[in-house]
Amino acid sequence: MANVTGARERQADEAVLDLHPDWLDLEIVYKVSAALGPGNLRFVGGAVRDTFLGRPVLDLDAATPLKPDVTLQRLEAAGLRAVPTGIDHGTVTAVADGRTIEITTLRRDAETDGRHARVEHTDDWAEDAARRDFTVNALYLSPDGKLYDPVGGLADVQARRLRFIGDPASRLAEDRLRLLRYFRFLTVMGGAERDEAALAAIRDALPGLEVLSAERKRDEFLKLLKEPAASAVIDLMQNEGVLAALFEGLQAGNRWRLLKANEYATSGYAPSMVRLIALLGGERDRMRVFAESFRLSRSEARFLDDVAKALLLPRRSVLPMWQEAAYRFGKPVADALLWTSEDIKNKSENSILVCEKWEIPVFPVKAADLMAEGIPAGPELGKRLKELEEHWIENGFSLG
Repeated sequence: MANVTGARERQADEAVLDLHPDWLDLEIVYKVSAALGPGNLRFVGGAVRDTFLGRPVLDLDAATPLKPDVTLQRLEAAGLRAVPTGIDHGTVTAVADGRTIEITTLRRDAETDGRHARVEHTDDWAEDAARRDFTVNALYLSPDGKLYDPVGGLADVQARRLRFIGDPASRLAEDRLRLLRYFRFLTVMGGAERDEAALAAIRDALPGLEVLSAERKRDEFLKLLKEPAASAVIDLMQNEGVLAALFEGLQAGNRWRLLKANEYATSGYAPSMVRLIALLGGERDRMRVFAESFRLSRSEARFLDDVAKALLLPRRSVLPMWQEAAYRFGKPVADALLWTSEDIKNKSENSILVCEKWEIPVFPVKAADLMAEGIPAGPELGKRLKELEEHWIENGFSLG
């Protein structure tokens, strides 16, 4: 074990590659690096990993051996805005030139319980790397373009291979959320090769999902569903029993298979909430329970419910079906309905264009119009208005 630690320490201190992505030239990188001083800033995690994967780099996360209060002081002394966004965990956010960098003091896990870790600060880059989840998330890049690879993440990211750092079962016991993160990062890496040892450990760890909060499971799962490569990974999660362990009503059934076929036929991919609807079978009660159990936002829950109601509309050809759903529930709901329609593979380019450009009409009849014809105010007036509106919709939004 001492030899492994020694090797990690050497790898943490020795650059293995020169790499200079465009984002290293951002003004904020120069300013923060100068403020913290030589050797006190290395970028880590998503920005470095996604550079190798050819993905857009949206967020910059970095690590430092400096204590949080020192980081704050040095940033402020350099005239930079410094926000103690997660000071209890050692995180300070630097703000400059419309960009941010989240800077976290190097850490080691002092105690874990499957949900949260009690961490201690360290100045050891190798210790910080060893506590991370996957090798591809433990690549460090200095502001001058030196890449440090303490745990072999470079070979893995180049091979599109996802590996836990150390023993998978031990890492899952430390934080059960890593079970879901494993599948999310499979999608991030475009469907990396499966690791049988990791999957075996995941199967054993499935009961531990119950200790996690609904919010943590929700956030991780919805992030997964946003990724283009989610479809194949969802099938793997189904086969490994993960979907059922996460929520009994999640299943890659007929509606999911239809959605996958539509994604393939259109060379596109559906939004995350549409994928969720397909996994819930489009069933209103099931979607309501999921929304409550996983504490979806009010707008997300409303969207699920509206799509469930739209799925009950009479089945028609693509354009009339889409238009009725758009009128009753809005265009996003209509688009969701389209993704789960058996007709999507047969829809013409002209139909797509009409859907994109179609303006939702306003029902042209008002209560005053009927009252002018002698219908008095009251329940009968409302009933007559509703009948006329339904006729107008069924007639292609025409009173003729």
